[in-house]
Amino acid sequence: MSKAEILKQKLVADESVYGTNVLLPEAATCELMGKAGCDFVWIDMEHGAIDYKDAYYQVIAAHAGGAAAIIRVPGNNPDMMKKVLDMGADGVIYPLVRSAEEARNIIEACLYPPKGFRGYNPYAASNYGAICEEAYCANAQNSILRIIMLEHVDAYRDLDAILAIEELDGLMLGPSDFSGSLNKLLQRNDPEVTAMLLDTVRRARAAGKFVGIALGCNTPAEKFRYWRDMGVRMFSFGQDVDFLYAAIAAKKQELMK
Repeated sequence: MSKAEILKQKLVADESVYGTNVLLPEAATCELMGKAGCDFVWIDMEHGAIDYKDAYYQVIAAHAGGAAAIIRVPGNNPDMMKKVLDMGADGVIYPLVRSAEEARNIIEACLYPPKGFRGYNPYAASNYGAICEEAYCANAQNSILRIIMLEHVDAYRDLDAILAIEELDGLMLGPSDFSGSLNKLLQRNDPEVTAMLLDTVRRARAAGKFVGIALGCNTPAEKFRYWRDMGVRMFSFGQDVDFLYAAIAAKKQELMK
C-alpha cells in the first residue's frame, strides 16, 4: 500500500493526520520530519527555495523517514503536476484556485486518459519499473492525493461546482490568503473569514471530501482542537524555518540568563 493510500485510509476513517511545511531545499529535513512522526511532509515549491531537483531528493528523503511526500506546486501550470507525480510524490496541493474550471483542469492533469491528460512516464513513481505498467496504471488514481487550496473568496463562491469534481480528494484551507482575498489580510479570526471557512468545512464533508488547514507553529493547541472539532482532519503545523528560528532564539535567550 502506498503512503498516499495509507493517508487516504486514515482520512476516510475520519482520523486526523499531521505534517509540516518545508521551504528549505534540504532533503535531510524531510527525512527528519518523517522520523519525528509526521504523517506527511508538505514540500512547498510555491513559497520555498525548492526546484525540481530539490523536490525529487526531498520526496526520496520523506519516504526514507516514513512520511508521505506532498508537493505544493507553484503557479498555473498543469504540466508541473506531471513532473512532480512522475518523481514519486504521494500527492499535490494546488494553490490559489479561483474557479471550478481551474480546479477541474488541475485534477485532470493528475489523471491518465480517459479521465485526464497526464502524460505517461512514471519513472520514480513506479519504483523505477519495479511496478509493471499495467499495475501502476490500474492503481495510479488511488495512489495520489489531489488537493486544492481554498484560499480565495472566488473559489468559495464556486464551491459547489468544485466539490462536484469526483476525483478531487480534498481541500486545504489557507486562512491567511483567504482573509487577504476579503481585504482583511492576516485577520484570520475575523467573523466573516471564520464563517466562510467553517461553511466550507461543512459543505466539503457533506460532499465526501476531507478538509485540511495550514496553521503556524505558534498556533496554540486549542486552535487545532477547535478545527478538529469542526471537522478538519489534515493539519499542517508550521514550517521548517519557523521551528528552526524559534528553537535557536529560545536557546540563546536561555543561555543569556
